[in-house]
Amino acid sequence: MDANLTDEEKLEHLKKWWSENGGSIVTGVVLGLAVLFGTRAWFSYQERNAQTASNLYTVLMSAMESGDAAAVGQKTGVLVADYHGTPYAPLGALALAKEKMEAGELPAAQAQLEWVLENSQSDILRETARLRLARVLIAL
Repeated sequence: MDANLTDEEKLEHLKKWWSENGGSIVTGVVLGLAVLFGTRAWFSYQERNAQTASNLYTVLMSAMESGDAAAVGQKTGVLVADYHGTPYAPLGALALAKEKMEAGELPAAQAQLEWVLENSQSDILRETARLRLARVLIAL
């Protein structure tokens, strides 16, 4: 702005500039805040989801130690259905496959191990499932 302008002229220039650019500035601020809070909400949701899956897996392991096959099956079903994106679902499926193998239900164990092969993101879990599946197929 020119230093020789009067206050009224400066105000007019400012009003003109705001009418040309104000909408873009407000839109940018609103979008920035939406991205910030949306990202925080997403990470918070992911953390709660992982914590819930972890707690469920802990209950599953306790049920497995106590020999409660029905609870192992039920908890694994919840992990696979609701928390399949977490590492706990394949771990639960591996635990259920072990229970099924010990009970002599080899086709059910095979189904769990195949699910792990198809859905696990961990190379180690997939290789473990592949090895166990080979044992099941030999037993069949």
